[in-house]
Amino acid sequence: MSVQGLLAHIKAMRRNHLIIVLVTSAVLYGNGVLISDKYLGWKSPKIAYEPACGPQLVPQLNRELAHAAAQGGEIFVTWASQVYADFAVNWARSLQRVNATNFLVGALDEKAAQALLDAKLPVFSMYNLDMNGSVMAAGGSKACEQDFHNSTACQRIGLARAFLSYGLDVTLSDADWAFAEDPRPFFSRQPPADLLAAGAALVNSTADGDGGLELAASLAAGTDDGLLLLRAAPAMLSFLQAWARALPGRNGQAALESALREGVGATPALWPGQDRLAYAWGGRLVLGVLPVARFGSHTASVQGLAGLMHVTQVAVHASHQSDGLVGKRHRLREAMLWEDAPEYYTEPRLLSMDLKPPSVPEKLSLGVMDEGGQTALQMAHKRGLQFQLQQVRAGMALAVALNRTFLMPRLTCLCDSGWDKLENCRSPGAPLTPLPFTCPWDQVFLVERLTEPHEKKVNMTYREYSFLENPRTPNETEHDLILLSMEGTANTAFRTHDPTIVWLPPKTGLADLRDRVARHSGVRRLHVRDPQAAWADWERPEDGKSFDLRFIGALAPWAGPFDDEEKTKRWLDGVLRRKRKREKWT
Repeated sequence: MSVQGLLAHIKAMRRNHLIIVLVTSAVLYGNGVLISDKYLGWKSPKIAYEPACGPQLVPQLNRELAHAAAQGGEIFVTWASQVYADFAVNWARSLQRVNATNFLVGALDEKAAQALLDAKLPVFSMYNLDMNGSVMAAGGSKACEQDFHNSTACQRIGLARAFLSYGLDVTLSDADWAFAEDPRPFFSRQPPADLLAAGAALVNSTADGDGGLELAASLAAGTDDGLLLLRAAPAMLSFLQAWARALPGRNGQAALESALREGVGATPALWPGQDRLAYAWGGRLVLGVLPVARFGSHTASVQGLAGLMHVTQVAVHASHQSDGLVGKRHRLREAMLWEDAPEYYTEPRLLSMDLKPPSVPEKLSLGVMDEGGQTALQMAHKRGLQFQLQQVRAGMALAVALNRTFLMPRLTCLCDSGWDKLENCRSPGAPLTPLPFTCPWDQVFLVERLTEPHEKKVNMTYREYSFLENPRTPNETEHDLILLSMEGTANTAFRTHDPTIVWLPPKTGLADLRDRVARHSGVRRLHVRDPQAAWADWERPEDGKSFDLRFIGALAPWAGPFDDEEKTKRWLDGVLRRKRKREKWT
């Protein structure tokens, strides 16, 4: 059957409501090859997947392809190069998990296309485009026509123009977003707007329990072009031209803000009868801002604002961090919104640990400065991190020595980390950040350096602190465990002959420790109640040096925020509880 014939057949069946699953989770590849995914727990009809079609035969975007993937006139779209291909796959998987299968993914190069094909996802080509007359040409912008492949802003505008011209409402998202719930019910409950955009603010403008759009007054804080819902309204195509014309000398975000504020005063006029929508672009466009507590980055991974406001999280953006793509993946793993291969969850033999929390002063005089110029809260943050890192170092060393994967504990922070000057240890504009809070690990460690290959550093593996709570992790990983507990501690009073507890005498050497746990090598998880008491030292000095290089090299600047080099050395000495001469650190 030809491509056109198969599309007609699909449309006829859709009218009869017979293959909704098939239509929303499939797309044509190459010469009519149809690829299907699972629809929740129900398997769609099996259709041959032929990766041999190759990225060269991936179709370019067209009206038929878009409408075959859309549902109810709505479609989700992201796009990626090879570098972000795994993010695009994760983005698509997050939508599939919440039963939103009306999406397409654009590939910016052949390697990205192949990765998406391998994941059996609906993909279209954005490489080898002839921009002369292309549906993705950003009208009014010669710069975009000449530099489309190197400009994310031009790609965003071009994609929006294409899907709107097909008469579809399009949710256009960066690939480093992931969805925790289906956003379509939320979208359908909102008042009509031509454009809904993620917000740039770090605090909500609505009341506790109000999960609706932000108040229109929050527009002063700006929008985030990383997540946009654009409706197929008459003015939208013309607005995209204005956005494109605003690009020279600006990034895409700044150009969007410039276009939206064009012809609008300092206080935008409200849409009649609404305090959530305002007129933009000279009154020709109706604009709303998505709730930052439910669609956000810092508000999700640092503040936990959705929980504080008693609303549900809809989507998380892996931004507001400084550890590159590895940090983005880690943030989404901590949120349990990154889908790794099955073996990531089933293969590791873990070592977990209890972490004694730091003391948190009940009353801190935030205005009192010490001699070093730090606030009392910042000093408490440093002391608290030092106290925790001493324990983490012992736990990591045990994991490496016993050839186990280290399960990161939840770390407690009293200060946020950021590029801007903090306001009482909170990021500017984020007054609701709870202190203390569970800090993302990338604020304390450069997570990439924990595992990157290095000939002078010991090898180690880790899993994020939420690993055992992740529904993808088998239950036996949590329950198949052996406890390592020290004799001579309070636990000894309750000592039994429970075979799930290994009692360690004081000052157990590493060789003795290995012998005691060897019989439990097949157990999924060893749990150490007091890692500092359980850890003695390395058998060989070179192993200790190799581990120290790994641990110290992975510490993020905020773990020891001193500008002075000598203070930094003393800080690291304290973390490692080593009485070394400073010369050895140089």
